[in-house]
Amino acid sequence: MKSILAAMLLALVLINATYAYTVTIHAPAVLSSIDKGTLTTIMLNITAGNGTVYVGTGGSGTVAQDTLASADTAVMYATSSLSINESRYNYRYTIESNGSNVSGPSAGLAMTLLAIGGLEHRQLNQDFTVTGTISPNGTVGQIGGVFDKVQAASSIRAHYILVPAISTLNYQYPLYYLSQQAYSVPVIEVANVTQALPFAFGSPAVTLLNYSIPSTDYYASGLPSASPNCTSCNYTSFGNLMNFTFNFTQSQINAINGTDFGPVKSQLQSQLDQYRAIGSKGYLYSAADLAFNEYPVAFMFSNYRNSTYPDAIAILDNISAYCSSVQAPPITNTNYEYVFGGQARVTWAEITLQNAYQQLNASQTSDAVLLTLEGAAPAYSWCLAAGQMYNTASGMGGNYTVLNPSVSTAALQAVQSLSGLGNGLYINASRTEYASGEYGAALYSAKYAQIFYNGSNNAYPSVGAVNATVAKALEAPNGIWPQQFALQSKFYLYEASVSNSTVAPQYLDNAYTTALLSVGLGDVNTYIGNNLSPSTVPYNIQNLTAQLSQLQYEMSLTLGALIVVVILLALVLCVLLMMLSKQKAQQPQAVNVSQQKPRRRKSG
Repeated sequence: MKSILAAMLLALVLINATYAYTVTIHAPAVLSSIDKGTLTTIMLNITAGNGTVYVGTGGSGTVAQDTLASADTAVMYATSSLSINESRYNYRYTIESNGSNVSGPSAGLAMTLLAIGGLEHRQLNQDFTVTGTISPNGTVGQIGGVFDKVQAASSIRAHYILVPAISTLNYQYPLYYLSQQAYSVPVIEVANVTQALPFAFGSPAVTLLNYSIPSTDYYASGLPSASPNCTSCNYTSFGNLMNFTFNFTQSQINAINGTDFGPVKSQLQSQLDQYRAIGSKGYLYSAADLAFNEYPVAFMFSNYRNSTYPDAIAILDNISAYCSSVQAPPITNTNYEYVFGGQARVTWAEITLQNAYQQLNASQTSDAVLLTLEGAAPAYSWCLAAGQMYNTASGMGGNYTVLNPSVSTAALQAVQSLSGLGNGLYINASRTEYASGEYGAALYSAKYAQIFYNGSNNAYPSVGAVNATVAKALEAPNGIWPQQFALQSKFYLYEASVSNSTVAPQYLDNAYTTALLSVGLGDVNTYIGNNLSPSTVPYNIQNLTAQLSQLQYEMSLTLGALIVVVILLALVLCVLLMMLSKQKAQQPQAVNVSQQKPRRRKSG
């Protein structure tokens, strides 16, 4: 009997020894102690057992439930794909975490490759790393923190990193390319475990990830020249605003590192040149708007080194300081459209910037920081545009005016009409502007909200409705902005006529929306123009007063600085005099006898 038991024990030992196998892999992990991607080693030890899956840190750190669930899914998929009974073995994963807690499902693909390698007694390549969630059918799912994880991969000079395959339109796709170029680690997309296996166990050819920014080729060469229909519009001033937008977008493109991001820089430049061609045909706002929308992409690529929280805070603070420095001039009967439009854009910028601060404070990865910077870029460009609009308004002259009290009531009614449309940017802006007494800007923002948030985009309008609305917009626009929106609707109408059936409906919808905005802003301008009252103070005196006030403020600062300098110089002089006096007192007083003259006695 004893011999039988001994034989059975020996058999169990032999079986355990036969099936025991240990494999390792490098994998980026998210450690909750620092909330950043860091490279770690995951080890899997497979022994004969009963199907138990265990995950530990090899130390005092804990493992979150989502990581445990990823291990279960990894083992289930691996045993199923290899037609192995899962319950024959025990699976012990150990994640090196240096005592930190481990969380997140992004090690799912790594755990799956380990399970396959362990069950087949095959070692994985040690010159790569991998990140991605795993599903029961072997699909690799999206992860976060790719920028930090690629940076971690570069610390071991990884030949490549496997990441989940995503659409090129996905918000994370630029980060794939950005991190690859920044850290010289090829980023390889895999959609499932099958695609990952050759990279885990073989020696496949590796190609760099390519990226092209989403762009559109407009038919600028055939675009008919615009035919403006606004006798009171100042096209030169608006042309200056368009060129100003071109210039600040160009400056960000120039700031992109051409060595790392040459293709993107070249593509952005090509797009901007295309927009210049559109502007040369007289579609000033259309061209400026397209350049404006390109600015955030260029901003993110030019600031990719500023991916830390302190760097991002500094950038947001600089934007905030600039926006605060932009001051509106007094309104006149000729410049109010630029003043109120500038006020609206500053408010849009402030709300956008506030959201960026909140997003940044909640960020845990460099991905989130970079996306925050991209999201904050429009705030800076809006303030830049507002500053240019204020400069234009200051030079337009006219009679100084004030808004009639009834405008505040109209602004309140416009704000209240948005109550059922949610909390979009323009809605919040109109509320903010009304609360701060900027009633003209509140009417503008409310009109933007009514056009863009009224649900009209749920279905494409008919061609007849588009043509009729565009014709109405082009008929008699009241003001430079309504006129430019009317021309933009004409621009989109032309693009729809020469485009294929896939994109033509979107162009028609854009034409319809901008035509509605043209008519709506024209109505607002008409209302404001009818509710301006002349001021008893002429504009030139009011403007001079404002300039003198600013000059007085600057002189007070200069005088204060001079007083401080004088006080400091006086203190330094006093110290020097005291030192000289002390030094003189300490020196012995030598008497030159030869030079003393004898005294003459007086005769009595």
